[in-house]
Amino acid sequence: MKNVIIWTIALFVAWLSASNSFSGVAKDKAPELALTSWPVNGFAQENSVARAIFASWQDNKDILPNDIKRAQTAFIKEPTAAKAISVLALGSNTENRRELMTRALSVSRRELFTLAWLIEDGQNSNDIEILLSYYDISMRVYPQTKPTLLPRLASAVQLEAFLPYMSTLLKDGKPWAYSFWQEIIRTPHALQNATILRMELGSDIPNHAASHDADLIESLVRNNQYQTANKLYLFLLGKSAQNILIRNPEFKENSKYPPLDWQIFSNGEYGAVIVDGGLSISALGGSGGMVARQLVRLPAGLFKIDVAAGDYSTDQGLLTLSLNCADKNSDQQVQLRLPIKQDNISVQVRNPSTSCEYFWLTLTGSANEGITGFDAVVESIDIVKLES
Repeated sequence: MKNVIIWTIALFVAWLSASNSFSGVAKDKAPELALTSWPVNGFAQENSVARAIFASWQDNKDILPNDIKRAQTAFIKEPTAAKAISVLALGSNTENRRELMTRALSVSRRELFTLAWLIEDGQNSNDIEILLSYYDISMRVYPQTKPTLLPRLASAVQLEAFLPYMSTLLKDGKPWAYSFWQEIIRTPHALQNATILRMELGSDIPNHAASHDADLIESLVRNNQYQTANKLYLFLLGKSAQNILIRNPEFKENSKYPPLDWQIFSNGEYGAVIVDGGLSISALGGSGGMVARQLVRLPAGLFKIDVAAGDYSTDQGLLTLSLNCADKNSDQQVQLRLPIKQDNISVQVRNPSTSCEYFWLTLTGSANEGITGFDAVVESIDIVKLES
């Protein structure tokens, strides 16, 4: 765990020196000036000694006994001086240090140095629940720490031990949760456990997770984790999606989770759109390419592919349907390239092996040279299993 989720005190000290914790009032801007007045200001004493201590930590120097005495003075003058409590903790023995740091945090959650120490302590003691609670506090109190913390949190999801604690944390609807799922999508090695985490959260959750479902599925597919993507898809759709070889074959609804639903492409020269119960395809003269695709699961067996296309002129362009194994490393490269030259076409294709179960079903459209444009409509594309 240490290599996966670690947050050093030195890093926090760097943040602290750049933060606004010493600005806004005279005692923060220049605590030494506040110390010249009488009676001695406990908070000013606190900030003065804190600066000295933090500088010592940055330079890897020992804490001076006089600094501890100054912290004691600050604490006596003002018992709610959280920085002073932290300094006293650093000067105490190991057994008392954690208790004092915890008390400092209970006084004020806005002390980065205290949070840094407690996070590192939680990491060193392998206390995941405590560690995550301090991550939560840090990102809620200091949102600017999210770019540093979220990649480590996302990476930690690959460890199964984190999942129950992360699930409990995310069910509360944390303000950083939306950004967490964005980071997960960019973390390939965490995607599989992130799917487990997403399913553990279920449907009765804040919108932060559900709003990233489509992106999570797309990321799983992009990283060749087809089975996991399909598992999440079936979880989200429920029984209605069971035992269906192709989704939305008649283009009656817009896609929700592409590419396990239809993934539609358009680039200004050619493209497609789902409209009025069909797939409308257009291309400018001399242009063309992939306009739609879907990742389909075809276990070993014999299948029939049916295509219904509206009347269009092949003198202007051509539609082509292709089927290719999604796993490029598979030795079973079932391939199909079917030009659609008439209204209704049926073709049989066999998958002889289970070494490849996921296939790209791809539709391309192209317009001939020398014309203004090409338009066509595909009414349906369906797959039926004939035999195992």
